[in-house]
Amino acid sequence: QVYVQSFCCGKWFECSECHDEVEKDHQFTVDRVLRLMCKCCRRVFQRDLTALMESDKFCEQCQNLWCLPGTHVSLL
Repeated sequence: QVYVQSFCCGKWFECSECHDEVEKDHQFTVDRVLRLMCKCCRRVFQRDLTALMESDKFCEQCQNLWCLPGTHVSLL
């Protein structure tokens, strides 16, 4: 639902793993504040991951839910 901007190189990626596949000379670094771009309306915004509230999970411009719930896979 969003693209994430890498602080190390300034490029936009689907995820940190996508960054690391493309950029072989460095790895994605995680900061407490992420710079994101909504895939629906292309609005750029920042979110502090240490203080993320339920209302922060929606794009302020188009109300797209960008923070989707994760799934837990149980290994048997």
